[in-house]
Amino acid sequence: MRRSAFAVLLFALAVSAACGDDDNPAGPSPQPSSFTLTSALTSGNEVPPVSNADAGASGTVTITLAVTRDGAGTITGGTANFTVNMTNFPAGTT
Repeated sequence: MRRSAFAVLLFALAVSAACGDDDNPAGPSPQPSSFTLTSALTSGNEVPPVSNADAGASGTVTITLAVTRDGAGTITGGTANFTVNMTNFPAGTT
């Protein structure tokens, strides 16, 4: 009798522990609709190395991707915006 009561108690405890988490939303979490990538640009990262007047040049780039999703969350379209800033180039550089 004692053994079966312990088994029933253990089963009830396991069921209540498994079913007790209702804090999570029923559906998936919303996915972001835009992504931003940022990078530093330096002449020291070039292969082969830059050894002329452009060696002191640097810059930054920011790429923003805006995506469109359907009801299932699949990406169906999008756009990309690029912002590039460059400094320390010699006069006349194109």
